[in-house]
Amino acid sequence: MQRLPSIWPLTFCFGAALAGPALTAWHGNADCWTAGQRALARRVAMNAAALAGRYDPEHELEGARPG
Repeated sequence: MQRLPSIWPLTFCFGAALAGPALTAWHGNADCWTAGQRALARRVAMNAAALAGRYDPEHELEGARPG
């Protein structure tokens, strides 16, 4: 939608989109802190791509692949 001409930028609420996956990965467990941080960083990257009109669902799969 960002690629379509408009008179104002399209935005969305980042709060729930960022926090949900991070909290799910973290589970409130200190041993899972790094997983929570990775999930947060991943969501930030995906949301930034969406805001810039560069989001592609294939990018989600890249983050899920091991290694």
